[in-house]
Amino acid sequence: MEPLKKYSHIPKVERRYDLDWLRIIAIVLVFFYHCSRFFDAEDWHIKNEAISAYLKGGMSFGYAFILPLFFVISGMGTFYALNYVSAGKYTLLRSIRLLVPFVIGIFTHIPLQVFLEAKLPPFNYTGNFFQFFTQELFFGVYKMTPNGVFPALGHHLWFLVILFVYSLILIGPFVLLRREKTYKRLLNVTSFLAKPGVIFSLVIPVILLEQLNNSLGAILPYIGGYSFYTYIIFIFFGFLIASNKNFKESIEKQIIPALIVTALTGISMIIFYIFKYDTLFDPDYVSVGINYMKTIYWIIFPIYGWSSVILLLGLGSKFMNKNSKARKFLNELVMPFYVLHQTIIIVIGYFIIPVDSLLMISKYLIISSSSLAIIAVLLVIIKYLNPLRVLFGMRWKKGLLQRKPKVEVTIQTTETSKIEEEN
Repeated sequence: MEPLKKYSHIPKVERRYDLDWLRIIAIVLVFFYHCSRFFDAEDWHIKNEAISAYLKGGMSFGYAFILPLFFVISGMGTFYALNYVSAGKYTLLRSIRLLVPFVIGIFTHIPLQVFLEAKLPPFNYTGNFFQFFTQELFFGVYKMTPNGVFPALGHHLWFLVILFVYSLILIGPFVLLRREKTYKRLLNVTSFLAKPGVIFSLVIPVILLEQLNNSLGAILPYIGGYSFYTYIIFIFFGFLIASNKNFKESIEKQIIPALIVTALTGISMIIFYIFKYDTLFDPDYVSVGINYMKTIYWIIFPIYGWSSVILLLGLGSKFMNKNSKARKFLNELVMPFYVLHQTIIIVIGYFIIPVDSLLMISKYLIISSSSLAIIAVLLVIIKYLNPLRVLFGMRWKKGLLQRKPKVEVTIQTTETSKIEEEN
């Protein structure tokens, strides 16, 4: 595909295979995180009788950077995509890729999660899934569940909605920043940000926004580790990083500093959880507006998360920017994997969690391994059926089940050279 002529002033960039690998790694981490949700101290669809009070603290080391990494990669991908397609076409493709699997999900497999939740105490729903879907989903038992309403945000599929909304909000500014005059000014800004150490300062607006939310009594909910509006900043960061090719080399030079900052803030979080975790969200502190522990937490947590993102981007750029058949195969399946994974985990967990004879670690291993195997089978089916590909956020692929013709070799009688023809 040829770049758009109107953006000829923007230097041509090579395909970043490392971003695909980072996306693949991140979605696998999300999978194992959701497998652990049966056993942490927070409410979820299905809970194990025995839980770990420390599991949530441990998992926070992951969700501090996983979703910011996803949104940064999305912002970078947006910059690269706009080199080749118009803003209108990009928005259309974004709508299909994000909203189709979301809408399909909230009317098919997402209600299954709530149905299984309703089957357990204290709700004890006795009907089957068909009865639940046709009679209870909108006005019945569903209103008794902790979520309280129809799954308008699709449970774990909220990410697709947020990403789509933020893409709509940012597409105008992104197009403006790509114009020749404004792009030159943007380069001046990003050239400064690409200087050694400066990129770490980008976490400051994240800290300020989280502190503002806390000072207002956390009026905006935390979702995926941060207040949901914070994620738009990470998309913008990704766009900035992609807009200047010097950032690639600059971030690679930040690997050691990022590792040091990540280690120091990580150790601080461990100490914080050990000694102050019980007072982190103490209602008494919130009510008088002087929750010092929460203030400290929302300084350490974002710094740890952002330095982790820088570290991963640097390591990915230096060591993972390589193409392979595995990358191409796995990267295509990231979206359907994400869409399906939590539903499969909850279905497996519904049958495994009540087994009292199993230890917590045994349940976790059974749920994770069984879910992964089932998802793998479903992904193979989805990959090779075009209607399912579209429904799960993949592109329609021509000649999907056609076998590729073998390479023919013709020996010319007048020459000794061999000519390979690929049809």
